[in-house]
Amino acid sequence: MHVSTKEVDDQGVHILSSTVEADGPFELASDKAKLDAKVIAVRRTDSGGVFVQTALTITEPEPVVQKAPEPEKPAPTAAELATDYLKSTGLSDSEAAAAVERFGAQKILQKKQAALDAELEALLESKK
Repeated sequence: MHVSTKEVDDQGVHILSSTVEADGPFELASDKAKLDAKVIAVRRTDSGGVFVQTALTITEPEPVVQKAPEPEKPAPTAAELATDYLKSTGLSDSEAAAAVERFGAQKILQKKQAALDAELEALLESKK
């Protein structure tokens, strides 16, 4: 929908006002839109009037694209945990992998837990 009005002030200036609305139950421009208007034509008509043409530009901001969440990294396997533990004790990658293959990840992780338990006991005993 478009409505234009014309008023003439006491100086004889013709003030043209236009309202442009969407045709239907939605908005023509959001509250974040940038609006710009330019007079693109002004000329005298054959009948002695004046023709005024304006260009209205409505620029909506680019929509914010939500970044997809990164998929969760899978929890390390027992074999990976056992290999990491053995590497932390000074074994090379190949030695650690061979030990996991030979003794099994669960057995190595039990030894790791036993070492941690002993370390905790020693810590608690030193506080007494």
